[in-house]
Amino acid sequence: MNVDVTQIQPYPNDELWSPERFSLPPRSCLHHLEPIGIGTSMVESLSSYVTRLAHSHGVFAGILLEKKLKPLINKRYGVATLNKIAHYSKALNGMGIMAEDLVRGLSILTSRQDLSLLTLLHWSNLFPTRQLLRSSRAWCPLCYSEQFQNNKICYEPLLWSLKIVQVCPKHHIFLVSSCPDCGQKNLPLTGRSQPGCCSKCGAWLGNYDEIHRISHPSYLSDLEWELWKGINVGNLLQKSSSRLSFPKQEAIAEALNICVSHFSQGNIALWARQLQVPRNTLWLWCKGKNLPTLQALLKICYCLRISVWDFVHHNLDLSNSTFVPPKLDLKVRSPSQQVNKSSLEMSLKLLLKENREPPMSMEEVARQLGYDRRTIFRHCPELCRLVSAKYIKYQKRTHIQKLDDCCAEVRQAVFDLHTQGKYPSEAKVAQLISRPSFFRYKRVRKALQEARQSL
Repeated sequence: MNVDVTQIQPYPNDELWSPERFSLPPRSCLHHLEPIGIGTSMVESLSSYVTRLAHSHGVFAGILLEKKLKPLINKRYGVATLNKIAHYSKALNGMGIMAEDLVRGLSILTSRQDLSLLTLLHWSNLFPTRQLLRSSRAWCPLCYSEQFQNNKICYEPLLWSLKIVQVCPKHHIFLVSSCPDCGQKNLPLTGRSQPGCCSKCGAWLGNYDEIHRISHPSYLSDLEWELWKGINVGNLLQKSSSRLSFPKQEAIAEALNICVSHFSQGNIALWARQLQVPRNTLWLWCKGKNLPTLQALLKICYCLRISVWDFVHHNLDLSNSTFVPPKLDLKVRSPSQQVNKSSLEMSLKLLLKENREPPMSMEEVARQLGYDRRTIFRHCPELCRLVSAKYIKYQKRTHIQKLDDCCAEVRQAVFDLHTQGKYPSEAKVAQLISRPSFFRYKRVRKALQEARQSL
């Protein structure tokens, strides 16, 4: 029997037909993308989340922020316009107003309420921003390689963005900060950032070179310090992303005063000498007038053999604790290189004779020869100056050529707009040329004025 379902009327009291029962929650403007690693030491950074969010929509990060975030954030620093703040994009993972605004805007667009856990916002009362975040990307190539081989989502942990972390605590290798293909550094977030790829040339960053592994016996003691830093900072990030309670601002000052009372009977000057820090600096820390940097706090905790988390929460069992004075220099040193000066000079002279376009910079030369740039300069200063002069001369020549090309485009754009009956304003001309940013040069602006006057 054929039944016309459109004629069926619901029972008045039938809850299954109640519209309220099937009401849908509000939809998010962007994908409700879940952050990676919340509650672990490898929690994702906010800049990585933005990159993945843009990738999930099939656009670059710059397009996503310009089109969707700009209407929500209307401030002078232009957090939604990456070409304006690219060199300051490290702050997006930090604890300042830029991180707060980005979290607020993305929370509205994605309907997620946990994005603040991808930043250091929860630690703003404990650590100053000085020397806290890297100004360029750093990564562990083995972590990227594992993500790819295990078919996991490629992302950047917040741990990598902290300047204090130099070694991957999982693989015991140095974090890499230059692209293996083009040799350039990457800003934390740019308009063309992609997960696991160089934002300059697009190369995959998961290629591993054995020179990054720490295995030389001369600095195994420094390795212990570097790994301890990475593990403890990772522990802090794990605790903060687990939505646990956070200590108050005076927690560090109170912990320091406990240590001063135990190790020097309240004598701040004595313990300052033991810590090898200025007396006035330690006094300001103990009085809560200044905050020690994360680097300084890690050194203190390392000497006490206490985790930073226990230190700020006053879990200090100092009865059996021994204080180990800090080293004067805890930086990781690479093993010294043996330099063949005659061979090095010969290689530099051959490079100077090449008619290569473009010529190589000293950074590229050092990378090709397998030496540090400062090592080459120490042995062959005059040849290094000649290599640099050749590169600078080429850069100036190409810059002048670019200016000439831009001026020609400006004149053509002015003529085209005039032909269409439109006034050739700077904004309209900028839309028609390939390098609108060149209007910052007086020569290009003068070309615009002269082209207008010629009409």
